Amino acid sequence: MKITKKIIGVLGCVLMFAVGGLQGKSLTIPAQAADVTLKNPRIVPDAGMKAGQKVTWDCIWFGSYPQAEVIPSGVEYTALDASLRQDGDVLVSDSVYAALQSASGWDANNDITLNGAKYRRMKEGDASYTDTGSNSSYYQWSSSTDYHYFKYEPIKWRVLHTDGNRALLQSDVVLDGQRYHTVYEDVTWETSTVRRWLNGYGSGSNKQSVDYSQKNFIGSAFTISEQAAIVSSSLENTDNIEYGTGGGRDTTDKVFLLSESDVWNTGKAESYGFVKSKDTYDEARRRKSSTWAKAMGTWSYTSIEYVGNSWWWLRSPGIGSLGADVHSGGRVYDFGDYISENSSGICPALNLNLLSSNLYAYAGTVCSDGTNVEIPKQTNPEIPEIKFPITPGFPENPSVGSELTDKSKKAVYKVTGKDTAEYSKISNKKAASVKIPDKVTLNGKAYKVTSVGKGAFQNYKNLKSVVVGKNVTAIGAKAFSGCKSLKKITIKSTKLKKVGKNAFKGIHAKAVIKAPKAKLKAYKKLLKKKGQGKKVRITKN
Repeated sequence: MKITKKIIGVLGCVLMFAVGGLQGKSLTIPAQAADVTLKNPRIVPDAGMKAGQKVTWDCIWFGSYPQAEVIPSGVEYTALDASLRQDGDVLVSDSVYAALQSASGWDANNDITLNGAKYRRMKEGDASYTDTGSNSSYYQWSSSTDYHYFKYEPIKWRVLHTDGNRALLQSDVVLDGQRYHTVYEDVTWETSTVRRWLNGYGSGSNKQSVDYSQKNFIGSAFTISEQAAIVSSSLENTDNIEYGTGGGRDTTDKVFLLSESDVWNTGKAESYGFVKSKDTYDEARRRKSSTWAKAMGTWSYTSIEYVGNSWWWLRSPGIGSLGADVHSGGRVYDFGDYISENSSGICPALNLNLLSSNLYAYAGTVCSDGTNVEIPKQTNPEIPEIKFPITPGFPENPSVGSELTDKSKKAVYKVTGKDTAEYSKISNKKAASVKIPDKVTLNGKAYKVTSVGKGAFQNYKNLKSVVVGKNVTAIGAKAFSGCKSLKKITIKSTKLKKVGKNAFKGIHAKAVIKAPKAKLKAYKKLLKKKGQGKKVRITKN
């Protein structure tokens, strides 16, 4: 049966013009009646995209969830770095803010409804993760005792596949910041706490016996009628594609996370709009995050190339006890991250019964090139949106990806953002020692050195010692692989968040990695199983 939905929309020719002529822009369509049939993703070749293709998805509004933050006027908003803010992330209203501050009757989830609109409040201690080091990639709390207020808004979903009366949906943005599992231990999707939280299950079968029957995603996001329209999906929880880590038993769930095979390596993934290679920085796999998700602890990229993008969990396992996720640039990180960390966010997925046509509304289209043709759903007009302009000083056409050379050190860097660079390689392959600086001046401009590139020093046989500067947040895969003489690695940075696969494979068997005292415990966990031998020690500076 063909499902056609009456919507607030525009004539098809206007939609075509908007999508074709406004690449990377956002367009709100005026009200006009039209009939739209939900379609599968449309994929066209495009050499200008890193994925080599451009994908357009139909979208719908279904359910609601805390997303935008409510603040009073006349205050400087410092919780989010300017580079992370999007239109609608913050709603300014003195009257609503005052009403929320003085309101009584907040429920056990810290929710309340005022004048027909629903809100949630939270304190710093309610977040899954908070940053204490003023890292601009995280939401910044100025007080641990003050409540922050967030408005429930319609959830926008991308249609990944539709067949008859059912559509597979994934949220358009990261909606929350949750750990895959509350502690670091061997788990599968079946026994994870994130599965319980998404579906509102009790304590009976998750490994930590946490009861999510009252505080959960499905109960917050959907009414009873909406929950009834969500299909109970039979999920195949396959092993990790490359490393073979067991995926556990198959499950039946209403709300879930996409799997590896949904986003790479399969014809199914390709039909959803994703490229087959996991290593491609696929625009289709990139996701922004809501203000609520950031407040809950989701990490966001601040450099120009992927600014505002977040990592998001897959339900598939990584290697060992890690969980697979998707990089902010759209690469599948199948090696995985620590399941008890909260830098990755939640992009839920579900199958919707399209016969329940009174419960959802057409939302327009989203394209992987950044074009957003949106059919707005009626919202509370009492609260205006605050518009955030592009941060002054950002160049219109930054030369992200350009390689620049520090001739004095014979080192090559790749520009990654407005004022950030990656240490890519050094031309002297016989160098015995290397210092990755905190900052470097290239072509007269100063850059913070925030990463060490993939394979930067691979097979540098004479390299004996390395100092990693204080601004480095990521070390790429195989960065020091094959450096058989490398015995001393000194990490000055306290900001290191990501270390790639086999970053230290083949270094000296008795090497010593020195880390800042305050980060010793965290870095021992972060550096675990990065290819180094069992006798390699990690000690404090």
